[in-house]
Amino acid sequence: MAALPDELLGAWRLVEFADRPAETDEWRPTLGAGASGLFMCDSGGAFSLQIYAPNGEHRYLGYFGQAWITGLSRGYAEVTGSLHVNRHGGYPDAVLDEPEARPFTLIDDILVLGDRRTWKRTLVRIS
Repeated sequence: MAALPDELLGAWRLVEFADRPAETDEWRPTLGAGASGLFMCDSGGAFSLQIYAPNGEHRYLGYFGQAWITGLSRGYAEVTGSLHVNRHGGYPDAVLDEPEARPFTLIDDILVLGDRRTWKRTLVRIS
């Protein structure tokens, strides 16, 4: 388990949570219009994700646990890798048993989780 890089530490505001069935399809707001959220992580890998989705199937999604990075690469203008999480708790609990790596790309203060072909979660640094 690699520690989180300094570039990912802090608080991030969710600005987009979108999916599409195929790369040729339009992006759709997975949680419905008006979803907002906050992702926070510290140098030890502790993270918290809170999302309010007033028009989604679940109005609230929240998780906390431990995060780590694999495949970290620093280029001229971007940082990339895979973000892994071990959720210790949250709601809804149905996804607590779904471990997966989330590819990420960070350029300046914009963090995009996802493959950017069929799913993306875009966040903007707030601290």
